[in-house]
Amino acid sequence: MYAIAIIGAQWGDEGKGKIVSLFSQNVDIVGRFQGGPNAGHTVRINNETHLFRIIPSGFLHARDAIIGNGVVINLEIFLEEMHYLSSLKKDAVKHIWISDRAHVILPEHIAQEQHRINKKIGTTKMGVGPAYTSKIARSGIRIADIISKKIQLNTSPKKFQSAVAIFKKVYTKQCIDSSLFLSQQAKTKTLLLEGAQGTFLDIDYGHYPYVTSSNTTAGAACVGIGISPKDLKKIYLVSCSYQTKVGGGPFPTKIEDPIVIKHIQKNGDEIDGVTNLLRDCGWLDLVMLRQAVRLNAPDGIILTKLDVLSGIGDIKICINYLLKGKIITVVPSTIDSVEEVKPVYKTIPGWSEDIQYVRNKTDLPKNLLRYVLYIQKVLQIPVYGISVGPEESQFVYL
Repeated sequence: MYAIAIIGAQWGDEGKGKIVSLFSQNVDIVGRFQGGPNAGHTVRINNETHLFRIIPSGFLHARDAIIGNGVVINLEIFLEEMHYLSSLKKDAVKHIWISDRAHVILPEHIAQEQHRINKKIGTTKMGVGPAYTSKIARSGIRIADIISKKIQLNTSPKKFQSAVAIFKKVYTKQCIDSSLFLSQQAKTKTLLLEGAQGTFLDIDYGHYPYVTSSNTTAGAACVGIGISPKDLKKIYLVSCSYQTKVGGGPFPTKIEDPIVIKHIQKNGDEIDGVTNLLRDCGWLDLVMLRQAVRLNAPDGIILTKLDVLSGIGDIKICINYLLKGKIITVVPSTIDSVEEVKPVYKTIPGWSEDIQYVRNKTDLPKNLLRYVLYIQKVLQIPVYGISVGPEESQFVYL
């Protein structure tokens, strides 16, 4: 199988949903390999906005979609999403596949997170962390257990029992061994894998403990859906052209200028699709991106929301950190050190042109191209393309 992975380079909210949907026009199967309903992938097609939480955001274009074994599933949210997508895609139910090894988010998982004492991490409180905890503790319930008759749910809330009953009635035939299913596909089929969150929310390599509960980097893509590493032919990193963040944890390049913040939040529509919280905004952090490149070994990077920076004036880029008087070029392992770093900036002239209608590289402002080429030079990987607006079609291939 020819597999392509789309990975977030920052803290999530990079615009991966749009890129996955755009790329899915030329693939057969789209798949999710980790995360749960804490993801919020927004796609805008022909002025209609669609929010994907569990189902891969390329499902409106690709023939089939797979929810991998690495995902934790809230059955109620899954059913709501499928009800909505069934109104947009003919025979949607017949083209969605769910790994029978995926774990289920139970009502008690949600209750545990709602009453979590340590609230500073800033989770979505949807039971994702406790569900992964149960998985690692080997006490979780998988889709295979749900569709069997061995699991008794009589003590669960009626709403959850109802969701289970509907799921078993409608989707039992769609529950599969995802690894076997993919291995049986013709070798000419292409699989597009969608990551949730971003590299610096990875449970191992993110800003621990301000992280998600799964591995978000490219290495998890194969494990989370059941393919061989040899099947993964292309990896693309998606990075916002600035930084955004929701939740707790350090933010070295956070912008303090209220006028600049207001410009970005307004023009970038920086409201989180899941929590509805206004996102904090900062300048692009190349220390983080260099590390994301090292961890994911991408074939290229895609920059989103370049249109948001139009008219902002001079643009800063963090090229290194200053820690206790010394220049460092990598992200520290301890959260205390990350909180202490000071960004070292390079200033690049901005541009004022409206680029939302640009579709050709030659029509882009010269200063924008200088910005992009500088990022490409530092990261030493090609910038594959840039997003110039929220619509799926607002994209320029470089």
